[in-house]
Amino acid sequence: MLANKDLSTEIKELEKVVDKSKEKNELGAAQLKAQVLMLKLLRNIRTNQVLIMRHEGIELIKPSRADDEGLGTDT
Repeated sequence: MLANKDLSTEIKELEKVVDKSKEKNELGAAQLKAQVLMLKLLRNIRTNQVLIMRHEGIELIKPSRADDEGLGTDT
């Protein structure tokens, strides 16, 4: 699972790319901006789900860095 800090860093990097690419390719910049907005929306949905779970007393899974580093690998 991505940590909120990591997600924020990635969004900032994508927004820098959008700002740089507007001069070169408006359509590509618009598509990337739409994807960034969807990513922000998904993060907001996740945040709301966590808040609801906490309110309902549901135990949350504790994140661990070892799991984050192993994403996408089958060993």
